[in-house]
Amino acid sequence: MPVFVGAGTSSFMKGSDGVGVSTMTTTQRNALSGVKAGQFIYNQTTNLMEYYNGTTWVPIDTAPTVSSVNNTNITETQIAAGFDLVITGNFFKSGATVQFVGNDGTSHTSPTVAVNSTTQITARVHTSVSNSNEPYDVKVTNPSGLAGNLEDAFNINAKPVWNTNTGNVATITDGATGTHATLSASDPEGDTITYSGTVGGGLSLNSTTGNITGDPTNVNSSTTLSFTANATSSGINTTSRSFSIVVNPVLDGTNSSRAASNAAAIYALGTRTNGYYWIKGDGTRAARLMYCFMDAQWGGGGGWMVVANHDGAKEQDQGHQPRVTARTDQIGSDDGSGNPGQSSMVPEKSFSVDMVGVPYTKFIHMAYPNSNMSSVNTSNWLQTVGPSAYYACSFNSSQTIPTTVSYTTADFNNTGLTLAWGGSNRARRLNYTSQGYSWPKAFAVASANSGGDGTFRLNGSSASAANYPVWICYNSLSSGTGTGTFSFTDSTSGGTQSATGFDDFQDGSGMGDGWQVEGQGNNYARGFPSLVALQ
Repeated sequence: MPVFVGAGTSSFMKGSDGVGVSTMTTTQRNALSGVKAGQFIYNQTTNLMEYYNGTTWVPIDTAPTVSSVNNTNITETQIAAGFDLVITGNFFKSGATVQFVGNDGTSHTSPTVAVNSTTQITARVHTSVSNSNEPYDVKVTNPSGLAGNLEDAFNINAKPVWNTNTGNVATITDGATGTHATLSASDPEGDTITYSGTVGGGLSLNSTTGNITGDPTNVNSSTTLSFTANATSSGINTTSRSFSIVVNPVLDGTNSSRAASNAAAIYALGTRTNGYYWIKGDGTRAARLMYCFMDAQWGGGGGWMVVANHDGAKEQDQGHQPRVTARTDQIGSDDGSGNPGQSSMVPEKSFSVDMVGVPYTKFIHMAYPNSNMSSVNTSNWLQTVGPSAYYACSFNSSQTIPTTVSYTTADFNNTGLTLAWGGSNRARRLNYTSQGYSWPKAFAVASANSGGDGTFRLNGSSASAANYPVWICYNSLSSGTGTGTFSFTDSTSGGTQSATGFDDFQDGSGMGDGWQVEGQGNNYARGFPSLVALQ
C-alpha cells in the first residue's frame, strides 16, 4: 500500500512502484485552494510536471532544440504559392508554434503547423516573409512556453525587379528594322535574368538581352501590340509586367492608307524611284495621287511633286485649265473633274492636283520637249540633262496653298536658283531682261483687273485664251495688282504670242516678250509644254 507523506492539496506518494505526486487536469488544478509555493503536481492535460511559484503554476519541461531546415534559400515565388518548411530538431511537443523572425526583429507566425514527431515539424512560411529582412531565424515554441531558435536559418531568393516602366515602350513604323526597344529587369541577388513573352506582330523578345526586334507586320492604321513579359531568375522566380508597342504604317505613299504629308517626306525615307505616290498633306482632305520626282539627280534632289501640267497643245481654256490650287472646283484633268488619276497625270494631258494642306518650300516652273507624251519618260519630264527652260525659287519656311478662288503666295525668299540634273547645273534659267534671273516675286491664281472674287488680281484683263482666275508667276505689284507675268501659255493667239504653250501672259500685265532663256536667246522654248512642281 502507498504511504502518503504530508498533507494538503498536494502530497508525495511512496509505494512499491516508486515515489510520485498528485495527478490532475488543468481544470482540477485551477480549482485547488490553499496552494502553497513549492507544491508539485503532474498535469494530465499538458503531460508535464508543474510547481507553484507563489503566483502561478510553472511547467517543468525541456526546451525544444532547432537544428536545421530543409531549404535555406526559399524563393518569393515559392512562398507566394504556399511553401511548407520542414524543421528538424528535438523535444517538439504537440501544439508547438513556429515564428519566422527577420533581422529587424519582426516576427511572422506560421499560419499552419504540423508537429510530425518530437524531432520534426512542418510549418507554412508566412506570405509576409520577404527579401527585405533576410536572413530569418526559425523559432519553435512548445505549449510550455519554452522555445528553441535556429539563427539565420534561411534567406529569401527575391523575385526580379523591373527597371522598365509598364506601358508603351516604343512607337515604330511597320517598316522599321533593328532593335525597337529593350526591356530591363534586375535581380536583388544578382542572379542571371531570362526574359520571355509573346510580343506578336512580327516582333520577338530576346530571352537573354531583353531586346525586342523583328520586321513588324504591315498595318493599315495605327496598331497597338499589347503583351506580357516575364523576367525570371533562378529558373523559378518570375515577375510579370504588361507592355505595349505602337506600330504605325510607314508613310511611304505606296497606297492611300500610307499617304505621306508630301513627297519630301517619302524621299526622306530613302525612296529614290520616280512615280505616282499618295499624298495627304495635313489630312484636311482624302489622300490623292501625285507624280513625284524621287531621283536624287533630279532638280538637285528628289521630293518634288508635279502639281499642275499643261500639254502645250491647246489653249488654257480648252479642256482642263491647269492651276496650282487647293480648291476642289479647280482640280481635275482633261479626263474630268476631281482628283486626277494616274492615267490622267501624263505629259500629254493638262491637269491640276489638290494641294490643300500640303507643305512645300521650293518651286519650279519648267518647259520640256514635246516628245513621246503619252507617258512620263526621258523624252519629256525625265530628261537627264534637265528642262528646256525653267525658273526656280524657294521660301525659308514651309508654305501651303490658300483655298480662296484667287490668291497670291508670300514673296519668295530666294530667287534665280540654279538647279542640277545628273549632278550638273542646268544653265537654262528664264531671264526677264529688265530684272535678270531673279525676276519672280511670287506666284498666284489671279482674277482679272475687275471681276472675280477680288482676293488677288492681275493688272490686265484682255485674255481670251484662258479663263480667269489664271495661274501666273509675277514680277511686281502695280496698285496692288500683279505685273510682269508668266504662265503656262500666253493670254491670246497671234503674232509672237503662244496661247498653246510656255510664254509670258500678255493681257496688259505681261513682260511684252522681254524674256529670254539662259544661253539660248530671246523667247526660247515659247510654246513648249510645261509643269509646275513643288518640293
